[in-house]
Amino acid sequence: MKIRFPVSFCLILFFCLATVGAQSEKATLRGTVSDPSGAIIPGADIVVTDLATNIDVRRILSDSNGNFEMPDLKPGMYRVKVVMTGFRPHIADSLKLDPGQVRRLDIVLAIGSTSETATVVAGAATIQTETGTISGEPDQKKFLDRPLVDVYPSPLALMTTMPGIQGNGWNIVMSGISDRNQQTWAMDGVANDTAGDQAVKAIGLQGVNPKGYTTEGFPDMTISGITGVTAGGSGGINNVDVDNGINTFVDNLTWSKGKHILKFGAEYRQFWWRSAIINRQVYGAFNFTGQYSGIGFADFLLGIPNQSQRLEPLANRPNSNKQLGFFVNDSFKVSQNLTIDGGLRWDYYALPTYDDGLMSN
Repeated sequence: MKIRFPVSFCLILFFCLATVGAQSEKATLRGTVSDPSGAIIPGADIVVTDLATNIDVRRILSDSNGNFEMPDLKPGMYRVKVVMTGFRPHIADSLKLDPGQVRRLDIVLAIGSTSETATVVAGAATIQTETGTISGEPDQKKFLDRPLVDVYPSPLALMTTMPGIQGNGWNIVMSGISDRNQQTWAMDGVANDTAGDQAVKAIGLQGVNPKGYTTEGFPDMTISGITGVTAGGSGGINNVDVDNGINTFVDNLTWSKGKHILKFGAEYRQFWWRSAIINRQVYGAFNFTGQYSGIGFADFLLGIPNQSQRLEPLANRPNSNKQLGFFVNDSFKVSQNLTIDGGLRWDYYALPTYDDGLMSN
């Protein structure tokens, strides 16, 4: 996927010391709630708020051992608020979660009134203590300050400074793994191999892909003054190939008469397959012209396109075709040293049709 886009990015790659498969870009937050003496506090109310949207994304209670764990959090900045009767509410503000990170945040509640609040700035984790995973982060500042000259600017040149990386460019080896199918690449937290429905969900687009197709694809976006964003092609629904097939029926007859050997025959073939290609514009096509803010990119950030459309395909439909042929052949033995073969064949090729009788483009 090639995206040329003037927006801050953070490409994160994770590597385990052991053999590594594909890893999720989502983060996990865990910890223990206790009082100043170290006694555990079960049943504490824990609320996690996404600072980018000011939306409460998780709310749980600490378990009987005072522990809590929240998986599948998007990378970003969060606020964690812990409340328990008889203790001061505790707020851990500006908590940063990186892609794929497992972060521990232990909370110590001070005894006091619920009208008093203890607030701390959590910031970024300095040392990874929860897993054996090692990682690196070539963020926007490192990318812009890099002492490199690239004809086609790419963060891949910085990968050689990260742990577990060998090689350079598109042929980089991650922890001994060179097969791209076993690597996970993410841009702004969105995996490079993301299916269209996952991309729509990650971006927050509404009104597209109402049937929830899960195939290759990405929304098309045209932004005035900026290179448009398109990625991938059309994708097929799961296991399409197993629905293909051919039935063939053949019969022939041989008749000898005098110096002639006549052969007659017929052949009938029936083909069938499934039409299950989902065009990427099922996930939406959006045009940002700057009509509302005066700048196309600003309209994109606001999520207000000048024009949008989506396709509603006819998918996963049986498709069939037929072929019919007749032939006649004559082997005429003129003499012991001369045989003349002649024949005629006629074939009929029908047009492919959908079993439901509908056509679309």
